[in-house]
Amino acid sequence: MVSAAHRSCPACSDARGEPAGAENGFDLMRCARCGTLFTTELPSPGDAEDYAAYYHESNLDVPSFVDLRLDALVAGMDPHRRTGRWLDVGFGAGALLRAGARRGWAMTGTEVSDRALEAVSDAGFDVRGGSLAEVESDSFDVVTVLEVLEHVPEPGALLREAGRVLRPGGVLYVTTPNARGLSSRCLGLRWSVVCPPEHLQLFSLAGLRALCAAAGIRVRSVRAHGVNPYELAVALPRRRAKLTGDERVAGNYRLNDGLARGRTRMLAKEVVNGALSVTRLGDTLKLEAECPA
Repeated sequence: MVSAAHRSCPACSDARGEPAGAENGFDLMRCARCGTLFTTELPSPGDAEDYAAYYHESNLDVPSFVDLRLDALVAGMDPHRRTGRWLDVGFGAGALLRAGARRGWAMTGTEVSDRALEAVSDAGFDVRGGSLAEVESDSFDVVTVLEVLEHVPEPGALLREAGRVLRPGGVLYVTTPNARGLSSRCLGLRWSVVCPPEHLQLFSLAGLRALCAAAGIRVRSVRAHGVNPYELAVALPRRRAKLTGDERVAGNYRLNDGLARGRTRMLAKEVVNGALSVTRLGDTLKLEAECPA
């Protein structure tokens, strides 16, 4: 056991860690307390991921099964509608903004990618660049932070800001890769999600709970869903193979598109996700929390 030379755990702030290897020139630590995986140093401006051009024509369109999944997410938030306002942090291609609008929500989004901001702004949505600092407090029924926390240098600060803009009793919904899921356990650093400087930390379930507690967010539930058998099949036998991020996304799209075709396949997916969540082995953590009244 050694002390991390520079960065404490971004989840629970523990200064102890075990060296976990290196990837893309970044040393990695695994927190001795909560199991979160993180870079020991933050990238310099020159080494940081360039999100200005992160989105482009080919990834600003999403397949139909994504729209169906987001429609279900939006429908599930209807009981929490008071102001009718929803904020999506890091909206990307804008699919969730469109899903919320279809159900009558007043959707607002933030994003750091200029290309995504331009594309979604042209569609008529209330979108803003950069941080949440200019967003008014206590104004949203729902705040979503989907696949964002692993990217940002200060995830705790982002959650505190998310709590600030939620109305009392409002719902925070977060998804992020699971540092202790099946793919992480099987593949280690060969899991394609381990990809600094794009991903600076991967949270464990305990780490994500600790992060919320420090931000004053009360957790309602956490599930661990999903696994990509394509990546396991490719990487496990070869021992050295590692998918790129684009290959991972394409594989996930093919798998989920196939599973969405037919009631039997969808039921099978639900059974598998149930087992993964019970065992905490799903590759994605899905957290629902609230801002205390």
